[in-house]
Amino acid sequence: MGNRAKRVKLAKRIKELGYGKLYRGSKRVAWRHLYSGKLDELSRKMAFAPGDVANDCDGFNWRIVSWRWERYFFAIWHGKPIRGWYFDVDQFVKENGWFSCGCPSGPDLPQTRQDIEAYLKAYVNDPKLAEQGWINGKFYDALRQRFAAGEHICDEQGVLFPELHKIRLEKYEQHEHYRLGTPKR
Repeated sequence: MGNRAKRVKLAKRIKELGYGKLYRGSKRVAWRHLYSGKLDELSRKMAFAPGDVANDCDGFNWRIVSWRWERYFFAIWHGKPIRGWYFDVDQFVKENGWFSCGCPSGPDLPQTRQDIEAYLKAYVNDPKLAEQGWINGKFYDALRQRFAAGEHICDEQGVLFPELHKIRLEKYEQHEHYRLGTPKR
């Protein structure tokens, strides 16, 4: 599928969802920003709907509540200002209220419970990471205890159990600026 067909398909999807247009302003400049890789990334992110499960950079699957979309503005000066914007899905809002990873690859297809647990078992038992202090704390201790007892750390869909998520949040709750609505001082 060529770039033009991708843009047409995305523009129809955005319009169907009620978000307006794919871009506004100079078509030539917008198309420079909406290159093939960006169009593929945007269509992959827009394939997820609220209620779907996606894998995030923390290694776990999460249920998506909504999108966080933005209009990226551009302004180029070639004798006169050329202004406009293009639509992009920036992040997802997960069911726990946190935003997904904002890296360009963003959330991916969900992983199986076995894949997640195998990855994290190797991660928390890595002696080099422990020596460097990357995997110290109550959350990683709880993961090690669960793995040693042969228990699961996530449900069948790969979503972290709530009791483990509470332990994970404890390190953030001790810092006041991590709480929602509280400015960093």
